[in-house]
Amino acid sequence: MRLALLLISALFIAGCLKPANDPRLSLQLDFTVAGDPLSKVTVIFEHGAGVPFNDYAKLTYDEVFLSISEVTQVVRYNRAGIWKSQSSDRPRHAEDIVDELRTMLQELSIDPPYLLVGHSLGLGGLYMEYFARNYPDEVVGVLLLDPIVSDFVTGCYAVLGPDYAPLAEYLCDAESSASMLSMFEPMRAEMISASGISRQQIIDSPPLRDMPFEVQSATFYPIPPPLFQTTPWPDSMEPYVQWYQERHAEMAASAPNGRHVLIDDAAHLYVAEKPWVVTNAITDMLVEIQH
Repeated sequence: MRLALLLISALFIAGCLKPANDPRLSLQLDFTVAGDPLSKVTVIFEHGAGVPFNDYAKLTYDEVFLSISEVTQVVRYNRAGIWKSQSSDRPRHAEDIVDELRTMLQELSIDPPYLLVGHSLGLGGLYMEYFARNYPDEVVGVLLLDPIVSDFVTGCYAVLGPDYAPLAEYLCDAESSASMLSMFEPMRAEMISASGISRQQIIDSPPLRDMPFEVQSATFYPIPPPLFQTTPWPDSMEPYVQWYQERHAEMAASAPNGRHVLIDDAAHLYVAEKPWVVTNAITDMLVEIQH
């Protein structure tokens, strides 16, 4: 049943995919819009640093996207310079990237209010939090899926300790790691290298207003087999996972209507492995917003 749904969703989304040559757009970002355009709330999906919404990775998000499109309008897109989206000459900071997203939505006549869904220790959660803090009149809810935290780099080094400093650089400090940045195309590498500035922009932003704000945490971090380890790993990543969950709980507690949810038996990409978890969270938040 799930396989059939995924196949149907792939065909459905392929039919809705807009190439990056839409005359309405001043910056040609490729995007997907589905669902009822007269919906009271539009759900905006923001991907992480490592998985753009390209033809290969669509199935990571398709089941959630299709399910939510049955109840409200949904939008996803690729940031400037990612996949088929046009590059931008603006800095790759949260402020500029969110402004480009808002401009795209305005030019497509996709009006607020928005429910923002951001994924990843990478960038999706970071940008959606910035959006909500700085444009609260446009946002009615935020769902962050295993997002980054403000002290990500320093905290990661502290938790893993000096014996695993190379691993901390690999996992958490890609913004200053030339070898990691070389794995990405230029625009995405620039976003990652600027993520420290983006985190500071969130710290400097106004506090979150009273709206549903859910922070979800994965509950384990898989250790690769020794053959695939390019640097030594500890026997367990439990201290790292616990630290991250504690910081997520603090992030949720900082919001007037925040909540923290642990996703049982879930690694970072649970949006693909357990799509019903994300679908249910969005659906519940839509009900909460509309009541």
